[in-house]
Amino acid sequence: MKKDVMRRAIGGIDPRLVESADAEPVKAPRKSLGFKRVAVIALAVVLTVCGLLMLNANVRAAVLGFVLNWEDEENVRIHWNVESEEGEPADAVDIHDVAFGYLPEGYVAHDIPGDPDLEGYDPRIRTVRIMPAEYEGMTEGELSSVPDQIIVYISRAGDIDWGYGNGSYDLTYMSKINGMDAFMVHQIYEYEGESYEVGDIMFSDDKITVNIGGIWEPGFDETIKIAEGMTW
Repeated sequence: MKKDVMRRAIGGIDPRLVESADAEPVKAPRKSLGFKRVAVIALAVVLTVCGLLMLNANVRAAVLGFVLNWEDEENVRIHWNVESEEGEPADAVDIHDVAFGYLPEGYVAHDIPGDPDLEGYDPRIRTVRIMPAEYEGMTEGELSSVPDQIIVYISRAGDIDWGYGNGSYDLTYMSKINGMDAFMVHQIYEYEGESYEVGDIMFSDDKITVNIGGIWEPGFDETIKIAEGMTW
């Protein structure tokens, strides 16, 4: 049962919601969250602000650091601004230099090796699995369906336009991670009579974009701590 929930939360590939910065479509991994529609505090304020800023792309990028590109009423891509405050291109940062300063006790960060022969492989994305240390030694096939883990996708800002779809964007609210704009989703997901805490955070500066989330025992507060402890 939990394997099905984990697949919904972290195991999907949806090429509609990931797009290269130069508009050449690529397939890349994303978390497929089967969200139910729930009330989110301040949702109306967020959508109103986003709607007003959508009127002017330059203002939107300068004020918020990102641009929302709507495909239709439900699917939206988020393009992060990659210019510094002075208007110059941001200095490059290698995605493999991104470090985790905090992990819950008993958990480890495990880089998922990319395989160019697999569908959905994209060398611009670093994928990290945060899981209990006892899972170390399992194969990737085994790890893909075990519960109690979250997945972190790391890319250069502007290289990948990550997106929300299937009605999940209306559950998203704005926040900050270490001063960076952040999109957050936090809810209790009901599945076959059981409740699971689902959390997802997408944040970026002008160098690195991070998409982190899933279903795991430590909970959403620990996910936030991990995000706040990441450095580059």
